[in-house]
Amino acid sequence: MPPADESAPDPAAAPQEVIARAFGAENRARLIDRYFQHAAPVTTANAWQHVYRLLLWIDRTTALAHCYESDKAQPGRPWYARSLAFHDWVSQQLGVEPVALAEQIDWLFREAVKDLAARAVAGRSAAYESQRAPYTGRAFPEPGEDPELAAIIREALGRWMASEPPSEELRALTRRIHTYLAQENKRKNLVGEGFEDVIAAVMHRLTISLTPCASSRTLCEIASCPP
Repeated sequence: MPPADESAPDPAAAPQEVIARAFGAENRARLIDRYFQHAAPVTTANAWQHVYRLLLWIDRTTALAHCYESDKAQPGRPWYARSLAFHDWVSQQLGVEPVALAEQIDWLFREAVKDLAARAVAGRSAAYESQRAPYTGRAFPEPGEDPELAAIIREALGRWMASEPPSEELRALTRRIHTYLAQENKRKNLVGEGFEDVIAAVMHRLTISLTPCASSRTLCEIASCPP
């Protein structure tokens, strides 16, 4: 598993047009390459683990690893028991407690969203500033500003806060939350096309005597197949 954020490149170092298309082929290839720079070497025994670490995700409605349609995996439904068993098995195979599984999987999606959030917090484009210029001093709300969400955060965490968070920090937090929630509906595209990218990347890192021939429809950093 790649180390925590301190070893990851600063998102600002990547071309902004690539990060803006966070779920596109070019950014997927960049993130997959980053993952394998720090991950354990790929073998025939652990190849599937890399696929799960990169693509498997937690269904937030059940808090379990996703293995079937969400509506059929709710508590009391037939697939809830199977989801519990699957979550338990994956946790054991990856050597973590069930409650910590979320931190070990869904790497590709989490990193793409993180890049988008960092870009949103870092600042706005020149066009954005120009569009807002006529309204300077009119106390217009900032994009992503959500007083109701900020109030919920204060109410839930207020007793543990040593001081009131600065308003700009709360705005940055609500923007990050909205970015995360807004991107969830793009997960299908990331998992669908990203699966091709990940399988190709895993195969080309296998240390086997035969040269695998794997390609995808996307811009992965993969070797050319032999004729």
